[in-house]
Amino acid sequence: MSMIAIIERDLRNFFKYKYWIIVLLVTNLADLLIMAASFSQLVTVEWIAGVEFNYFLFFAPGITVLSLFGASFIMGIEVSQERHSQRIHYLLSLPIDRFQFIVARAFAGAIRSMIFSVPLLIIAIVLIGIPSFLNLILVLGALFVLAMGLTSLSIILATAIQNTRRYQLVRGFVSMWLMFGSTVFYPRNVMVNIPGMGVIADANPLSYGANILRALLDPNFVGPIRVLDIVGLLIFSCLMVYFGLYFYNRYTKIA
Repeated sequence: MSMIAIIERDLRNFFKYKYWIIVLLVTNLADLLIMAASFSQLVTVEWIAGVEFNYFLFFAPGITVLSLFGASFIMGIEVSQERHSQRIHYLLSLPIDRFQFIVARAFAGAIRSMIFSVPLLIIAIVLIGIPSFLNLILVLGALFVLAMGLTSLSIILATAIQNTRRYQLVRGFVSMWLMFGSTVFYPRNVMVNIPGMGVIADANPLSYGANILRALLDPNFVGPIRVLDIVGLLIFSCLMVYFGLYFYNRYTKIA
């Protein structure tokens, strides 16, 4: 059995959650079409110095990153369920190297997240404008790198925390920090008005993804891509992939 077979299996399993996927997609669209449209009438342009600020267009790349995050964490839920249902023993009995098995699952999670987020990305592009071909490739590359990191983070939580209630609690705290401590919903130069929020946003991987997407789709939102966002995204994803492989490998040995 090859890594491709594991990836295909996880992709098929992903679409078993079709009702959950539809609900999440509709929720994200509602956030964009209702919440962002309403907020765009309330936010004053003075908050973004020198640039006419449109919250609706600002939030469109952010909701793409948010959808990527939601889909990435499904992998962690699956890993946790496999432990309780004892399916992990069947998976470990498959004729495939354990390292290849773990890498394949991380790749599958990233691919699934990309599939889910692409419709939101298309909507963002339609609203903001079609970027250059190079920028489009860079957008997809940034999303995939972020998806690898978030998928690996979900695997870390699912394998490092054995107790189900603790896992759900920690996952909830991490999700809240990632969503509401990032620039997905709010511009950074507004967040810095709250003590400590600027630092929190700068340490948030969703901020890196949202900032990079906005800079590539329309530099008027945040200006040129910050080095911090590129370096932060790469460091986050590399660390998460490394520790994800470590914890999942340790977990499979225990299992």
